[in-house]
Amino acid sequence: MNYVIYDFETSGRSSTWDQVIEVGDVLVNDECQALVEPISLRCSLKPGLVPEPYALIVNKTTTQILRRTNLSHHEMIMQLQETFNKWSPAIFIGYNTISFDEEFLRKTFFKLLLEPYTTQFNGNRRADVLGMSRSSKYYYPECINVGLNEKGNQVFKLDVLTQLNDIKHNAHDAMGDVEATIQIAQILKN
Repeated sequence: MNYVIYDFETSGRSSTWDQVIEVGDVLVNDECQALVEPISLRCSLKPGLVPEPYALIVNKTTTQILRRTNLSHHEMIMQLQETFNKWSPAIFIGYNTISFDEEFLRKTFFKLLLEPYTTQFNGNRRADVLGMSRSSKYYYPECINVGLNEKGNQVFKLDVLTQLNDIKHNAHDAMGDVEATIQIAQILKN
């Protein structure tokens, strides 16, 4: 089965009120080799939506950049849905996708009257490299380097893992996070 590795950058943290502003995704095989050209899309803000300032700082974007894009939010989501359907059946995977990206995907598809459970129906499955990283570190402590916070607890943030495992990473860029997720998955696979 193939894998769709994907990531979203958003206008804020609320999957109910904020929107996806950038999408990165690629179809890979069991060896994490790309089967098609990666897709990277960015859209404009929906009318009336005020983005969280911190989200724009994290995503390294501005409202001016979002105004200059050639895709509306609706057009970008329709392209995303078309791509996901074309690449199905697959396992949809990312880093922290179950808790974050999947919530945005489901609610966005629902609002646009699209199938909200695309990543779970018609032979599709979903997974999360964050959970895999935590499990792998527990059962195979030497498999991946993780950080420690001030309390001595392990830190599994993607940018921390990439730094500690010598992975070049353009953090909080949708395609940069996709590429980093693929490399973390390869470490765990090995």
